[in-house]
Amino acid sequence: MRHLSEASTFETKADLNAAVADHLRACRAHITDTDYAVLSFVAQHAVKYPGAAQLKADTIASGVDKSNATARRSLRKLAALGVLAKRQLLRPKSGGWGANVYVIQRPAQSHDHSHDHSPDSASPRRPKPQPANQPGETTSKATSNKPEYTNDTETPLPAAMLRANMPKAVYKALAPYFDARELYGLAGAVFKAKSRHSNDIIIEHHAAEFTDVLRAAVLRYKAGKVKPGKLQGYVYTAVSRLCTAITVREKLGAREYDWLGAGIN
Repeated sequence: MRHLSEASTFETKADLNAAVADHLRACRAHITDTDYAVLSFVAQHAVKYPGAAQLKADTIASGVDKSNATARRSLRKLAALGVLAKRQLLRPKSGGWGANVYVIQRPAQSHDHSHDHSPDSASPRRPKPQPANQPGETTSKATSNKPEYTNDTETPLPAAMLRANMPKAVYKALAPYFDARELYGLAGAVFKAKSRHSNDIIIEHHAAEFTDVLRAAVLRYKAGKVKPGKLQGYVYTAVSRLCTAITVREKLGAREYDWLGAGIN
C-alpha cells in the first residue's frame, strides 16, 4: 500500500520499538493503562510499514477491550502528547473517508509537558547545548535528519518505567527478567493474543493463570528451549492457548482445565 509506505516513519521494527519505549519513558507520568494498551495495539499493527497502521477506531477499541469513546479519547491524548498522528484517508475511486492511518511519531525532540501547549500550535524550538561543537561549526544535513533516539537503543531502560502501564500479572511475571524495551514487546504479544482470541477475557480476572503461563515461557527461554528472537511468538502462542482454556472452561462450567498438560511441545 503506497500510502502506508509513504507514511512510514521508521526504517526497521527495531527503530519503531525503540521509539515507542522512548515515548513511554517520556510520557509515563501522563498515560494510563488504556493509553498504553492503545499505543501497544497500534504499534503491533505498524510493523510491515514501520510506524504506520491503517486502523478503524472501533477495531482499536475491540482490540483493547474498551468502548469506542474510550479508545478515541486515548487516541486524542496520545496525539496531544506527540506520540501519534492521525491521517484521514480519502478513497480515490469510490470516494468517502476510509480507515484512518495512525502514525507513530519520531521522538526526536524531548517531551516537555511541564507547560500547557495546544497540540496544534507551533512553538519555537529551544536551542540545545552542543558541548562537542564550536560556535562556528555546522552539522551536515544528513546528520541532522537522523532521529535523536538512535544511540539510545543501546541503553537498557528499566522495566519499572512500565509498572503502571500494564496488568500486574504481566509485569510481575516478566519484569524481573527483561528491560523496558523487551518487556514492551512481550506485553504487546500478550495483548495481541488476547485481543485476537477473545475480548471477554480480562487478564486481572485470571491473574494467577497468566502469571504462571508467562513464567513458564520465561523459564523455557532461560533454559535455552526457546530460541533467541522467538520468545514473542512463543508467548503469543502460549497466551492464545491459555485464552482457549479459559473460554472452554467458562463455556462448559468446568472447575479445572489442565492448560499445562495441553502446553507447547
